[in-house]
Amino acid sequence: MQNKLFYYISRFTYLSSLLLITLSASVYMSGCSSSEEEEVQTQRELDSLEFYAQLQKSFGIYNHALNYNEKSDNNNAAKSFESALKQLSEIDSKIINEPGNYSWKQDYNELAVSIVQDYISTQSEISSGSLVFDFAEQFAVKYQKVEEVSGDREALPDGSDIPLDRNSAVDGYIEFFTNTDRGKSFIDKTLYRSGKYFPLMRKILKYNKAPEELIYLSVQESGLAPQIMSHAGAVGLWQFMPATGYAYGLGQDEYRDDRMDMEKSTDAAARHLKDLYRSLGDWYLAFAAYNAGPGRVNKAIKRSGSRDFWTLRGFLPGETKNYVPSILALSYVFRDPEGFGFRDVEYGKPIAFDRVNINASMTLQQVADLCESDIETIRELNSELTQDMIPDYEEYYQLRIPHKTYEKFIANYNRSSDINKSGSKEPVFAGDEAGGYQSQINLTYYKVNGYEPGDPKSIASKNGRKKVTYNFKKKDALSAIAVFYSVRPVEIRIWNNLNYGEPIKHQQPLDIYLTEEKYNLLHGLNNIKGADIVKSNDGKREAIEEIALTNTDEVEDENNTPIDDSKNVIKDKTVSDNNEDDSFLSSNRPGNETVTVSKDENNSESDENNSKSDENSVVGNSTENSYTQSETNSGK
Repeated sequence: MQNKLFYYISRFTYLSSLLLITLSASVYMSGCSSSEEEEVQTQRELDSLEFYAQLQKSFGIYNHALNYNEKSDNNNAAKSFESALKQLSEIDSKIINEPGNYSWKQDYNELAVSIVQDYISTQSEISSGSLVFDFAEQFAVKYQKVEEVSGDREALPDGSDIPLDRNSAVDGYIEFFTNTDRGKSFIDKTLYRSGKYFPLMRKILKYNKAPEELIYLSVQESGLAPQIMSHAGAVGLWQFMPATGYAYGLGQDEYRDDRMDMEKSTDAAARHLKDLYRSLGDWYLAFAAYNAGPGRVNKAIKRSGSRDFWTLRGFLPGETKNYVPSILALSYVFRDPEGFGFRDVEYGKPIAFDRVNINASMTLQQVADLCESDIETIRELNSELTQDMIPDYEEYYQLRIPHKTYEKFIANYNRSSDINKSGSKEPVFAGDEAGGYQSQINLTYYKVNGYEPGDPKSIASKNGRKKVTYNFKKKDALSAIAVFYSVRPVEIRIWNNLNYGEPIKHQQPLDIYLTEEKYNLLHGLNNIKGADIVKSNDGKREAIEEIALTNTDEVEDENNTPIDDSKNVIKDKTVSDNNEDDSFLSSNRPGNETVTVSKDENNSESDENNSKSDENSVVGNSTENSYTQSETNSGK
């Protein structure tokens, strides 16, 4: 009995000890596992913070690049694009490619591809050593280098982009330009100047994807005299008023007036006229608005009940109703001067120059001496300068000097003891403009396969677009929303200040800015009702249910009475979605969407600022006494 009791006690002691050992081991192992997991989790959190901090920094620099690009500041845009890619290149690729970091890799790829696309699409001069080509190869972004070459004298624009109508009103101005002394004198001078400025102007218009027929408007505005000033204060080849010039990046100070800069003013005019066209939907109306302001043109539209220029022409101010016929008349005479009686036409030599960045206190006479040229040539090449000296800025100022004189200039500069070089930077060559039909005009740019940004200056811009607001849902994917609206995820991030690494909240409104073309493709034209069909980006057809849109600047009632539409806000019945859990991916249609027009900040000025004075136009109230243009230089 005692032996049996001793057996049970021994066995109990053994099992208890075994259990304690097992529990201890379990606790110990559990503790080690937990510690390791916590350590791994902590490291991943640190990696995440570092990764998204770097990604967000690159995103911010990229956003700056797009802002510079919209302002046509190509130099700073290129630097910012390059800096954004450099920031991306510093991110540890091992972290991105770890199996658990797939979403990180998606975000990285999304941003990298967007930067590459926009860098290549907006910049025509990219260094062969740029990171963009390495990134393009890494992400299989295919592109082409396009070179447009024209030899001898290039045929002038013939109406392929803007129709060039001819009727009795146009014939009246052809008669004025070809059969009056004042008209013929104007044509003689402007044909000569067209040889100097048209090649460069057309190159800039092409770069902006603007119709080349716009050159005829510049003839009308200024007689192609870069420094001409109207009685109303409009200045330059394109006769910009001060406020409009500022709106399009044409600066003015004690040293310079960019409205007289042949390159900057042409770039600004291309963007301004495209904005007017987007607003009014017709080039002739855009011309009229350039002269009188969009407000007066919209009033004529309301009063006439038409958007056809020739129909509403009588409702426009006296100068403006003759403005378009005069431009069209010039287009006919310029394309065939011999046919209209102008014999032995003399054309000026196409303007050509080297660009040099200068940061030194120098007069234009000193510049001319260093180039072994003359001050009149330097003045002509730098018509924006209001004093005979280089602007005294902290940073470089880009000056134009005669073509192929840079080597001579820099050699003489380094030898000169007459120039105060203390605290200044050494001049830097910044490219050239060869000019000349004989030497061929080259327009070089890059085109990314499968990427059509439209106007390269308006990438991710809000200006001139229609705003669609979509309420984000928990199950939505930003990439799917972007595909539906034919935009890119990165653009939605820019428009809504969405940081990488931060989740989008349920029911957070996302503003999406669509071009006129994309908006109409998505929603159709006026008054869509019921289950209308639109074609989405992936080729499928989806129904947009119960949307009532009014996509016009003005609305008329049954009696054709104009109705104020609250300053161009597009009225829309809100599309509601009662099932909050339904995602964009499942419904594949806009939910809780509202639509408004994004007003172009550049067009918010009064018509008084946009309108040109009647005293400073080729056109007036009659053809015979219309030419009252005064010129600062009566010679060619």
